[in-house]
Amino acid sequence: MKTATATTTRKAAPRRKAAAKTTLPFKVPAPIEGAVKSAVERVENAGEEAKQAVAKVQESVASAAASAAQTVKKTSTRIAKDPKAFVAGVVEDGKDKAGDLAGKANKAATDAKKEIKGYADGLQKKVTVAVEKAVETTLHRFNVPTHAELQKLTRKVDELSKKIDGLTRSRARVSK
Repeated sequence: MKTATATTTRKAAPRRKAAAKTTLPFKVPAPIEGAVKSAVERVENAGEEAKQAVAKVQESVASAAASAAQTVKKTSTRIAKDPKAFVAGVVEDGKDKAGDLAGKANKAATDAKKEIKGYADGLQKKVTVAVEKAVETTLHRFNVPTHAELQKLTRKVDELSKKIDGLTRSRARVSK
């Protein structure tokens, strides 16, 4: 009787190549080019982190597969020794283990889903922060105000308008 064994091979991660320089049909100001390069680097770093997370998941799956192979090997040895006893044991244990196994499978799927969602959310936040920071830096280099700065300025203008209106009203009362 020939038994199968689970083996895993892990490929080495490909070396990271220098980013290809693309030429645009128009001239890009140096500050914008720098901000874009910075954002690209941050996105690439986030991609590397994602690859590392995938490698960890692959290792977990390989470990689970090896454990399952061991269980299959033990079971096949037991069947070969006494098939009738095995069948009786399977019928007896099958009812109990079916419910347990379904619960474990659901829990494992839920846990994996939570872990992947958490990682994806974290990655999305990192990319968003990197892009927002690059855009904000670029806007500041060109002296373009941010949304928050415009809101602050609007509040100050409103306050000054109210003061002017108050002074105008009081002046009108005095002149009557």
